[in-house]
Parts: sequence; structure tokens; C-alpha cells
Amino acid sequence: MNKTNTDYSKLGIAIASALEAEKYGLDASQRIFQILFAVRRDEAKAQYHVGRVYADGDYGFMDPFIAFDWISKAASQGLASAQWKLGRMYSTGESVPKDDVKALALYRLAADQGLREAQHSMGVRYLNGKGGLTPDRDEAMRWFRLAGTI
Repeated sequence: MNKTNTDYSKLGIAIASALEAEKYGLDASQRIFQILFAVRRDEAKAQYHVGRVYADGDYGFMDPFIAFDWISKAASQGLASAQWKLGRMYSTGESVPKDDVKALALYRLAADQGLREAQHSMGVRYLNGKGGLTPDRDEAMRWFRLAGTI
């Protein structure tokens, strides 16, 4: 078995465990197949889960650069949670050069889809004037209200 197949097999087992295959009435091998099939079909949610496994170090898998690749793929397909996570990566400089302007753009994409974490992040950006924004307390409060954090 080549390295790629080995990596997918291990990753599939980790993801199957993380997504609790038994909730779906499937055994682990069926769930692994479904997830890998979804990843290969470019399904954003599956790509995002793969990225999160690598980003969070679940099940002994930790590679922020692989995480960035998978999360970027999901974000480019418009998945709000992936856009927010990618924004966080740019905001903190996790696996990529820190870039507050890119972080802001990704947060806005996710926030406009109603993702509360992204709406909160927008509020923080407006409050502190990050990403090229002029500090604006009123706009920050509007985003915090949308997020339900005030």
C-alpha cells in the first residue's frame, strides 16, 4: 500500500470514530468508505472534517499544513465553518503568514451566512480596528448582537 492509501486509511478510522459511526447504524468500515468517497467527490463538509482532524491533532494526527490545505478546499466551496476556521488560521498565523485582511474577508463571508462564531469575530474586528477597519463601537455591537453574544 502506498503512503497516500495508508494515510487515508488511518485518517478514515480517525474520522469514523470522531463522527460516531454507530449513530448511523454503520460499522466503521462503511463509515470510512462514505467519508473517503465524500472527500474524493470534493464535498466541503468531509474536507472540513479531515482538516479539523489534522488541525486539532485528533487521534494522533497533527499537521497544520495538511489541515490548511483541506480547510482551504472546504472554504473555497463556501462552507461557512471552514471559512471561519481559515480566517482564524490567518488571524493567528497558524500554518500561514498572519494576515488580518484575509482573516477579515473570510470572517465576513462566514458571518454573512449567519455563522455566529464569525459574527462574533466581526464584532471583535470592528471593536479593535483589525484587518484595515477603523474601530467602530456601534458596528461592533451590531455584530455582537447578531452573534447573540451581548
